[in-house]
Amino acid sequence: MKKALLSLTLLAAVVAGSFSFQSCNKIKDEIAKHLDPFNASPSTVTFTIPVVVGDNFSQYDSSVVNIDQIIHDNAGMDFSINNISEIDLSKITISLTDADEQNNWTNFSDATVLLSTDKSNAAGKNSLVAMASIPDQASAKYADQVLTATDPINLKDYFNGGNTTVYYLISANARRNTTHELTATMTVEYTLKP
Repeated sequence: MKKALLSLTLLAAVVAGSFSFQSCNKIKDEIAKHLDPFNASPSTVTFTIPVVVGDNFSQYDSSVVNIDQIIHDNAGMDFSINNISEIDLSKITISLTDADEQNNWTNFSDATVLLSTDKSNAAGKNSLVAMASIPDQASAKYADQVLTATDPINLKDYFNGGNTTVYYLISANARRNTTHELTATMTVEYTLKP
């Protein structure tokens, strides 16, 4: 009798624990539905544009992004990529830190960044393309260049829950040659939606 009562008590505890765990997950899912989308700039990449003689410049670079940590930092709870439905590229901003009157953004007609990740490359997915046209005007010489996606896509499948290596192919078409190297800083901003 005592064994049967003990077994019944243990079974009741396991069932109660199971319902409690499921209820916590349901509560967490319900809270995630009410989170507002938020922007995150997880990485800044600094690179050097060499002296450009000819018609273009291109360079590969990379950074490591941990989407789960970004979600946790912004949501303030134990959320992960599993609680996010969409990751969009908001914008890529590129600044020149040492431009001058002869070497600046107007030396280029446009700027392009192709973005991929270790996960998207392994799955054979296309790179996301972000572009900006650069006018040949005085106001553009020192202005930050803001690149936006030409064909926006949901990047959720491009990221792992942990560390993801993000690859960038940065390029620009030259309008005029430059006479010295330029240092550039690129900030990538994402919008994450529950």
